[in-house]
Amino acid sequence: LPRRREVAADTTAAAPPVRRAVRERFVAPVVAFVVAVTVLLIAAVLTYGNILRFVEQARWVEHTHGVIERAGKIRLLTQEAQNSVRGYAITGQEKMLEPYVQALGVLYPEIQALRAMVRDNPDHGRQVDRVQEKVLDLVGILKAIVDAVEQGDRVAAQELVLSGQGELAVDAIYAEVDALTAAEKVLLDRRRTDAEREGVRAGVTMAIAGALTLVLLTIAVLVLRREALRRHEAEVRVRELNRGLEQRAAQLENVNRELEAFGYSVSHDLRAPLRAIDGFGLMLDEDYADRLDDEGRRLLGVVRENAQRMGRLVDDLLDFSRIGRKVLTIRRTDMNALVRDVLDDLTDGDGAPAFQCTIGDLPEADCDADLLRQVWFNLLSNAVKYSGKRGQPQIEVSGVRTVDEVRYAVRDNGAGFDMRYYDKLFGVFQRLHRAEEFPGTGVGLAIIQRIVVRHGGRVWGEGKVDAGATFHFTLPDTGDRNV
Repeated sequence: LPRRREVAADTTAAAPPVRRAVRERFVAPVVAFVVAVTVLLIAAVLTYGNILRFVEQARWVEHTHGVIERAGKIRLLTQEAQNSVRGYAITGQEKMLEPYVQALGVLYPEIQALRAMVRDNPDHGRQVDRVQEKVLDLVGILKAIVDAVEQGDRVAAQELVLSGQGELAVDAIYAEVDALTAAEKVLLDRRRTDAEREGVRAGVTMAIAGALTLVLLTIAVLVLRREALRRHEAEVRVRELNRGLEQRAAQLENVNRELEAFGYSVSHDLRAPLRAIDGFGLMLDEDYADRLDDEGRRLLGVVRENAQRMGRLVDDLLDFSRIGRKVLTIRRTDMNALVRDVLDDLTDGDGAPAFQCTIGDLPEADCDADLLRQVWFNLLSNAVKYSGKRGQPQIEVSGVRTVDEVRYAVRDNGAGFDMRYYDKLFGVFQRLHRAEEFPGTGVGLAIIQRIVVRHGGRVWGEGKVDAGATFHFTLPDTGDRNV
């Protein structure tokens, strides 16, 4: 009978490559999005720098306007001071000096403030110093006129006014102030140009960054939409594959059930004619043996022996088929007691066995005790059979509990086997030794594997010719349950 095929692995195997392809396709939009964000950040940094420079240039433009305004104020104050003193000299009226007094009160602070504003430019600082010198000259002339009037010598005061010294001093102040103003206007033009250029740069940078970001984000969105469509198509294909595999699995399940039923029926129907052959052979041997010569009796023995062997094969085939249909009854099982019970059956309970068997402390397990009894029986009977030709047959049974399973092993010092033929070890009717050496049908290990796999475990073997063999099997440690 063919073994039952597992299709669950095929159902899931088709999906990962498709999902992996979908994940790989999503790399492009993610990269586009990351690039867009990176460009946007870089543009933001550049724009921020341009804005800072624009603000700085605008501040310098405002500063230059302040310098020009303050220089013009100094010029106006000197003019008002001169006109005030001239009027006082002509009229002698005290109220004419009020603009002069007010100008003297703010003129020097204005000059100091102007000097502070141009301290970053040494050339302009020297021009302010010259303005201050000229202002001091003018103040000296104006003070002399005021002193002459106050002393009652208005003629002398008027002569000083008419001498033109005050006009010359004012003209000198005007010249220095105009020079400073002209230099500041040059700076103003340059700074205004720089400010405009930085503003343009900021605008261009923001426009380019916005355009690039828009383009990249548009690309990312388009790729995402395309990949979403591809992913949907891939999912549809996966669902179709899964449906196809499920249908195939159901078909295989039906075929397996039909094959098992057919095998069971054929095996059952073969038992009757085989028993008849063996029975009639026995009758011939008992009733007509004296009429047969030696060759006839030998041939009759061959017929009966092969009928009996065929019967054993049929029985094993029925057992193998019956395992696939049996409902498992899982319960906590004492493996030590089960193994000792099997050993009693192997020795027929008639005293000491012809082999030495060492049983370790076997952990309990959750299993179908009837089926596991057959596993232990097949393993131990094989160990006894294949080590029977040793002078001192030795068998060792051990077990250990791991995190999520229980592992058992049966080791013997018998004939062993060649690992090159391991793939035949658990096949139905597959034998690694001649029937003349070791009797058997070649179904025992296949039955073991089927029982263990139905329990959710694993089975494997290790061997070496004339050095014994060890067979392992595991059972999941899941607690009591009914299957």
